[in-house]
Amino acid sequence: MDTTIKQGKAIEKFSLMKNRNYLFLLLSASFSAPGYYVYLLGCEWLMLSLSDNRFYFGMLFFCSCSTKIIIFDNRGGCSQTV
Repeated sequence: MDTTIKQGKAIEKFSLMKNRNYLFLLLSASFSAPGYYVYLLGCEWLMLSLSDNRFYFGMLFFCSCSTKIIIFDNRGGCSQTV
């Protein structure tokens, strides 16, 4: 994962794996993402076993996933400007 930056006439390459903050972000995402998906499946399973209604199951899944997509898109846009 190399990135090239043009500064005037010089071209500088740096690796993202050498950036300490990026490594912390990658490490924290690798710990939090599986937990989020286990929570998501647990909530949907509970909803399905309590109500046995497929519509509520679909609405819960849609609401849970749509917020994650919106947050992911905004975070990607903000990190490019910093």
